[in-house]
Amino acid sequence: MVNINEIQFHTNKRMPFTKGIFFCLLFFSGIRLYSQNDFIEDIGNSLEQRPVLDVRVDSRNSFVAARFARIMGIKLGADFNNKVKMGMGFNILRNEVTEDRIIRNSQNDNEEVSARFRLFYFSPYLEYAFYNQDRWEISILTHLGVGASHFEFTDQYGKMDQTQSEVLTMWEPYMTAEYRLWEYIGVGAGVGYRLVYAPSAFSRQRLNSPIYVFKVKFYFKPLFEYFKERS
Repeated sequence: MVNINEIQFHTNKRMPFTKGIFFCLLFFSGIRLYSQNDFIEDIGNSLEQRPVLDVRVDSRNSFVAARFARIMGIKLGADFNNKVKMGMGFNILRNEVTEDRIIRNSQNDNEEVSARFRLFYFSPYLEYAFYNQDRWEISILTHLGVGASHFEFTDQYGKMDQTQSEVLTMWEPYMTAEYRLWEYIGVGAGVGYRLVYAPSAFSRQRLNSPIYVFKVKFYFKPLFEYFKERS
């Protein structure tokens, strides 16, 4: 087992406009919330309604060390009046993200290897839909994630090893727009930002990234009502 802080890694490429995307997102979100003075009352009234099941699968495209990364997630929670949604999500890095690293191999020599990055995390989520008319819904969503990450690699002698897993926490705010294709299903997209805190310099510096969201949503309330009428 190798300590991630003992591994050397190459200088990271800068990703342009990441801070600008994040602060623009917060700016426009703040304008919307500020202009809607009764949004707290709206949330309170929604929470008094009987909730229905909220199940979603999404794909969040982002970057790890300036390399494309796809995070797949599933959410399970409660939907209050189609305005407020909350629950728990599970997320995992699906595609292969590698980093050239200098490690201490099985013969105790320095060696440069291509190491694969692994990441998963659980994320309680809260979403507020401030626009919901006709087939369109626009909402602000935030994740508070807790998970773990490590690197896996094989040295020139065929010895497989990995770095020690490190616990990391993250905050992912983003805004999404969703279109209801049919009565029971909708699709959507959005943009946001991921902020990470972790012990290693790699995670602190290279996991912060803009997020591009694609999702599919299932509407269970009309489905329940359909079967209720048939029973």
